Amino acid sequence: VQPSRESATKTEPIASADLGAIGKAFETILSRLERSSVAKVTFHCPELDVDLSGTRHRLTQVVAAYARETAGGQTKVQFRLARLQQASKSEVEIRRDRYDGRATTHVVLHTGPTPLPLSLLEPYFDTTGWFGPQSRFQGTFWFDETDAGWVGAAEGVLEMVDFRYTVTRHFPHRLSGIAQLQIDRLRWADGRIQQLVGSLRAGSGWVGAELLKALAQHVGFELGEAVLPDEEIFYRRLAFSFAMEAGRLDVTGRCNTPTGGAVMVGDTVLLRQPPRPAEVAGLIRALVPPIGVSIPVNHESQALMRLLPVPGTSRSQTSKLRAQPDTTGKHPPARLRSRQAEEMPSPEPDVKLLPPRRVIGPK
Repeated sequence: VQPSRESATKTEPIASADLGAIGKAFETILSRLERSSVAKVTFHCPELDVDLSGTRHRLTQVVAAYARETAGGQTKVQFRLARLQQASKSEVEIRRDRYDGRATTHVVLHTGPTPLPLSLLEPYFDTTGWFGPQSRFQGTFWFDETDAGWVGAAEGVLEMVDFRYTVTRHFPHRLSGIAQLQIDRLRWADGRIQQLVGSLRAGSGWVGAELLKALAQHVGFELGEAVLPDEEIFYRRLAFSFAMEAGRLDVTGRCNTPTGGAVMVGDTVLLRQPPRPAEVAGLIRALVPPIGVSIPVNHESQALMRLLPVPGTSRSQTSKLRAQPDTTGKHPPARLRSRQAEEMPSPEPDVKLLPPRRVIGPK
């Protein structure tokens, strides 16, 4: 189905309330097509306005092509974001398979060579709350939804990650800077990350000494001599590669220093890589200082933690974060009152990193 050139120029952009509405519309269309005799059909839409969690995105040159398959149907949606200069279209592939009366949905997102704003995933993930409003991703996402739950995977580059959102907003530590996260392998299942391999690089920023000391105590990083108590320190570079899987964390420093192994440098080396593999539980202890009685980290204790009430964290009142120039054009959120508190909006009380509200995953 394709509008004529005349109708395309006179028709207002199609608007949708939210991505949930689009998902329901696609589900209805696909279900009817699967039950019909239609083997192939293509929809063309010159412009489409989509409202995602209060942010409107205009898509252009939208093409949705459906093809019947033996066990279900497949739809490919190609589009461009109007506000980006994209060399080629981004593509979403949706495939529905039916075996033994059960449906499985597979969704694959290819951004193409141009990074897309992470706010496109806002209906599914709290991307802004964890990575900042200017964060963007270039690469591929896979999501699979089955009766047993969903699994996901990704590879690519996450750009413009704002540490003030990733760390300072959520944990009792201070860290500022803009980073790039290279994701070589990411697997998600059972509501948690199963494997994450990649590297992280950031330019200059400020880091709280308490965070550096916590990383040394709980993860095994080696501190540089410049770290002083109750002080925030200017760093010039942060660079390391990492591999996280089965509760184990391997870190290799990538800052260019004569002795090697440096993870963070300022005028001198601030932090060096751990001499041996660490535990992911140690990283959790470093980010969230323990309160009260310590408990073992395993599947049984996590099941109880999800069931029983747990205390909140207390935040250090001694830190006064030096504000980095705001490259995002927006003020970061903050939970600690500081000299910048009046300029920073408070975070939403229910900020969480959750799995997609609708399933999606790789095959």
